[in-house]
Amino acid sequence: TFSGFSGSIGATYNFSDKLSLKAYISRGFRAPNISEISANGVHPGTNIYQIGNPDFKPEFSLQEDIGIVYSTKYAVIELNLFNNFINNYIYNQKLISVNGQDSVIVPGNSTFKFQSSRANLYGGELSIDLHPFKNIHFENSFSLVNAINKGQSGKAVADSEKYLPF
Repeated sequence: TFSGFSGSIGATYNFSDKLSLKAYISRGFRAPNISEISANGVHPGTNIYQIGNPDFKPEFSLQEDIGIVYSTKYAVIELNLFNNFINNYIYNQKLISVNGQDSVIVPGNSTFKFQSSRANLYGGELSIDLHPFKNIHFENSFSLVNAINKGQSGKAVADSEKYLPF
């Protein structure tokens, strides 16, 4: 069994009716799912042979967020920056054979193995909501996330494993 808790605390400071600053800190918990701990076969519909790890520990994260919001009658613009440290980050890694080719257990299916590592995910989000008329909104958002593999022991990893999927 796995146990843990998640929670957050935050604050907002209003500089004016139009401009505010937000800050949060949060702690997260995620137990490994059944595929991550017990997979050993072809995942239906994906052409991927997956291998799980029954020894996985739960993920624990600590995230800091800071954001600024500018709001008018016709627009809301929000910029947020975040920094997230995760212990035991679980991800799928493609296995490569000794000759540099895909590792294949079942022909026609690439082989992936669930891995665990320390991770640092950081980046930003920009959200724009334009509403020139009462019932018409044009909304768009952009995000950039950098996911860095810190290695299970916190030591540097090879360049080929530096960036993580998420």
